[in-house]
Amino acid sequence: MTREFTEVTGLTHEAQAGGETRIATSGVPAPLPAGGELPRSGQLTIPFTGPAGTLHLVVTADANRQIGESDETNNTGVSAATIEVPLALSLQTGGDSVAEGASLDARLLRNGPTTAALTVALSGSDATELAVPLEVTIPAGQSEVSFAVTALTDGLADGPQTASIQASAAGFRAASHPLTVTDADVPHIVLVVADAVVAEGESTTATLTRGGRLDTALAVSLGTSSPGQISLPGQVTIPAGEASATFEILAVDDLYVENTRGYTLTADAAGFERASATVSVLDNDAPGLTVSLDRSQVFEGAGPNAATLAVRRSEDSVYPVRVQITASLPGLLTFADEVTFNTGEFVHYVPLTPIDDDEIEDNVIVTLIAQPLETLALNPLGGGAAAELTLLDDDGPGLRLSFSRDWVCGLDAERAELAFVTRPWFMPGNPAAGDGDADGGFARPV
Repeated sequence: MTREFTEVTGLTHEAQAGGETRIATSGVPAPLPAGGELPRSGQLTIPFTGPAGTLHLVVTADANRQIGESDETNNTGVSAATIEVPLALSLQTGGDSVAEGASLDARLLRNGPTTAALTVALSGSDATELAVPLEVTIPAGQSEVSFAVTALTDGLADGPQTASIQASAAGFRAASHPLTVTDADVPHIVLVVADAVVAEGESTTATLTRGGRLDTALAVSLGTSSPGQISLPGQVTIPAGEASATFEILAVDDLYVENTRGYTLTADAAGFERASATVSVLDNDAPGLTVSLDRSQVFEGAGPNAATLAVRRSEDSVYPVRVQITASLPGLLTFADEVTFNTGEFVHYVPLTPIDDDEIEDNVIVTLIAQPLETLALNPLGGGAAAELTLLDDDGPGLRLSFSRDWVCGLDAERAELAFVTRPWFMPGNPAAGDGDADGGFARPV
């Protein structure tokens, strides 16, 4: 035989083939020489809802007639030995746990004959944790039925509890199925920090307080949203019989210029809800900045480097410190918008150049502000240092004196004109200009 064939295994109450319940199908590999034998061994799982009682094993070779034979009647064998499969019940659920106040679907199964309905009594091992129907009925012609299991709320923070569903019926082996009832009344941990704001390099204390039972020690894992800013123990144990424990936290002195920021501390323990608290770290690396001007006012047409802003710091640093320079009124001065203090540098001089806009306008005061930038994030720190510079307008009206001729003789009288010269908005044709001359001014005889 050179072709693979199909082998079917079944169970029957009779010591002869016919009417058996199929439980397994497998392929038998080729080749098999003429007159040869092929020993077969293996394990079979009897389906729970299969037959029960005293059973014979039935094996049929070439069950699908894949190999042509002159006699197909000798392909089935029935075991002389029997196996006993007792009538039994089984319980299955959609999960291994259920939360207090929630429900879970369960299935009750039977094996053996299904010709008659079967009434099964149900119970829970702990009536304070689980509620089940008193009984259910598996209908005739069916091998299973579904029902609901409800986890009861007990108002106690007692942690997860184990309870079981139990099923029994006359003539059947009873069934039991364990479930974990998770506690809806989870005890809390409270985390309190003694100081809401801690300066870098300084320490403060925090206290963990637990609710619920105190008869055992409780290990609490600690964490922080930024280990580079906050240092604390990885774990703190609240001793048995105690409700709280205190530990120390340190604001790390990292030598970086930073804004004051809040960081989250967390506390976790098995069976407890997470606790958290916030502590802010006050930076101590910001440079003490001062600024000054070499003059308090300049004309807007004074030209390049008309004034100088001195930016000073009072303390040295390990890392470079960048300082941002801004003006309260943009567009009136040009200057470097940033200076960097390297280690050992304490002053930078920033030239200021007014922008001459050729506009007649009032004098203005410009505030120059120097703010340190964070070392890593480069965000400006609040506050900073400031100085005021007054920009004087030099675009006001002028005078022009002209004569009808460039010479006079003796005591001859001569006529001259004094012109008040203004900007183009006094040009003729502007309704607001009045009667002006072609230069945009008013001429009067002198």
